[in-house]
Amino acid sequence: MGKKYVMFVDERGIRSLDKSGNFSMVGLIFEYNYCIDLKNSECELKRKLNEYKKESFMESDSNIPIDSIILEDKVYRNVDKARMNEFVSKLPTLISKLRFKIISSSIKQNLSETEDSYSIVTKRLLKKFYSFITKNDGESGGIVIEAKVGNRNCSIMQNFFDIYNNRNINLSEQDNVQNKINTFIVSDKNNKIYGSGIEILNIITNVFFRVLNGNREINEELISYIEYGNRDKIFSELKHKVYNDLEIGISRTQLQAISHNYIEGFNKELKLLKEQLKLKDNRIKEKEKEISELTSEIKLLSKQLERVLVNRKMII
Repeated sequence: MGKKYVMFVDERGIRSLDKSGNFSMVGLIFEYNYCIDLKNSECELKRKLNEYKKESFMESDSNIPIDSIILEDKVYRNVDKARMNEFVSKLPTLISKLRFKIISSSIKQNLSETEDSYSIVTKRLLKKFYSFITKNDGESGGIVIEAKVGNRNCSIMQNFFDIYNNRNINLSEQDNVQNKINTFIVSDKNNKIYGSGIEILNIITNVFFRVLNGNREINEELISYIEYGNRDKIFSELKHKVYNDLEIGISRTQLQAISHNYIEGFNKELKLLKEQLKLKDNRIKEKEKEISELTSEIKLLSKQLERVLVNRKMII
């Protein structure tokens, strides 16, 4: 039985402010058991986020969603500056320790802003998710998006769902995609089950948006760039988490099958070589026997010759 995966995605995508730039969509893929609570235990993702907040803030502030601390001015302006500096400074290390993969899909923005570019980007993202599940021996995967208000947000959400709902046709795969990508969930960020994944997604999506548009990854209102350093450290960590479809050409099951076939072939060759060696060994033994027999015959002839010579001398 394979693993289950969950992809958190902001269906609105990341749009370059430059109209000639890219429109992108990013998905964060976690193993199900890593990001979703089990019946009697808190998942590792939620535990790490809570521990991280408690290290920098008082107990009363530790219940604030981690993305709200970074992205909402009404929240971070009420946080002690020294505590905020510590919180932001350690954020790249936190991101590096979390276990997830990033997939992305991009296209040059269509100046007419038709829905075609959105459809293409969404289909590519779903296709990459399907590829990830398949090539990592996954049993299935689900998609989680954050519940949002507003007519435009609802329209985009519906558009994304329609593409998802017709994934068997849209992804043009031979296998039944509906069995692999089989869950679609719209969840509030405060949801105890899916909230942690949404919080991390929002931070990372914001980092990509800022860097894509030529800004530093962290708002200077959170920490001065002198204190934070001149490098986009979160973005640097995220580069190591990007899933490249070309990195994994075959699944672990396929690798095991290839290894099995290789070992089987090697064993057959080894058996053949042993038989050949045994045959050669028998031939050597036969030759040794022939040589031994010839040697005995030579010795016998030599003795007979000696007798003849002795008898001849006596006659003379």
